[in-house]
Amino acid sequence: MPGKKPGRVEEMPPRPPCPALLVHVWDWFLEIYGGASGGGMGPPTITWPDVRAWSDLTRERPEPWEARLILRLSGMQARIASERAASPDGSKGRAGKGRTA
Repeated sequence: MPGKKPGRVEEMPPRPPCPALLVHVWDWFLEIYGGASGGGMGPPTITWPDVRAWSDLTRERPEPWEARLILRLSGMQARIASERAASPDGSKGRAGKGRTA
């Protein structure tokens, strides 16, 4: 639009590498999240039945702490996506920092 100043482009800080011992959990999260159904008006979230169905189909057997971590990652992803959607300019918001699945 003429006369409108472009928004400031925020530079993202470098992301720390995923710890090697958790890479498999992150991969599982991405796989399950890719098949998660929408949360109505909000972003999709992973539920216990989602983890169970994925486990049954893939024959992967996550430890209880791994399953809980997958659910926590899903909750964080949903919160970040909701904050972005609520932001008037669609920016990353306070918690976004560009880290989504």
